[in-house]
Amino acid sequence: MARKKAGKKGKVIGAVAAVSAGAMGLFGFMTRFAIGTSRKGTMIGTLITNREKERAEMEAKGEVGEPWDEYVKQQKVWFKENAESLWLTSEHDVRIHAWKIMNPASGHRYAIVCHGYSSAPVEMAGHCRKFYDRGYSVYVPAAKGHEETGTKMTGMGWVDRIYLMQWIDEILMDDPEAMILLYGESMGAAWVMMTSGEDLPENVKCAVEDCGYTSAWDEFKYHLKSDFKLPAFPIMHAANVMSKVFGGFSFKEASALKAVARTKLPMLFIHGESDTFVPFEMLEPLCEAYGGPYKEKITVPGAGHVRSVAVLGQEYWDRVFEFTDRFMV
Repeated sequence: MARKKAGKKGKVIGAVAAVSAGAMGLFGFMTRFAIGTSRKGTMIGTLITNREKERAEMEAKGEVGEPWDEYVKQQKVWFKENAESLWLTSEHDVRIHAWKIMNPASGHRYAIVCHGYSSAPVEMAGHCRKFYDRGYSVYVPAAKGHEETGTKMTGMGWVDRIYLMQWIDEILMDDPEAMILLYGESMGAAWVMMTSGEDLPENVKCAVEDCGYTSAWDEFKYHLKSDFKLPAFPIMHAANVMSKVFGGFSFKEASALKAVARTKLPMLFIHGESDTFVPFEMLEPLCEAYGGPYKEKITVPGAGHVRSVAVLGQEYWDRVFEFTDRFMV
């Protein structure tokens, strides 16, 4: 009888251990999927794959091709020829990286341009050129886990807001009269919104966010359901704990929704109505939560993720600058 009980106890312990190991493996996968930066088995990889499929579909329809590719290539060449590499040391001795392109005719006007998830500063070359041609000096920081900043884990805009405030301070050290606007798309937009909720110097005049998410929690929960058909509990909760340990932040505290509620910056919200990576439905809660002095909203029919600029063309920039010119004086 004792042997039978011991055998049953051993089976129970073995089953619990197997389930625990499986659960930890699943939670570990979710954490890597969420904040890992390699292409295989991560949300970044999913985004890249979706972009490749989208591009193939657009090429088949004749919506993209050599003229667009040549334009992008030219802007990247311009960026690489004009951008200066900068380094700072952040908290915990983390080295953070950015590029700057100084415009001698800027009149103390600066644009800080924040790239998206899986992207890089050079991928924002076309945006940088638009700001430069409008008379801005441009800073383009690299997000945590991207290019050469920090670790291999992304910060989803939350950790990055600390870095962005350091770059603001860096600008003001060189130019105390600086007038600064913040611009970001996708994760960069969430990055800008999260930063906007901090106690910023009066030199920061306004912000533009294009297809940013409400929070890291909401974004990962959405992809867990849409990509894997899995519920949030208990995977998200365990992955959130692991993110605190390995990524330095929790998914829930990485909230653009809470940040825009306390921002003091005028803000322009932009979102493509056909966005399925950061769902269009996230726009309205952000606009409703906004507690700043002035806001505008642009929605773009037929535009997918970060595609509003491609759909609207020059109209996109006309409307962006119509907004920013009110405050950058």
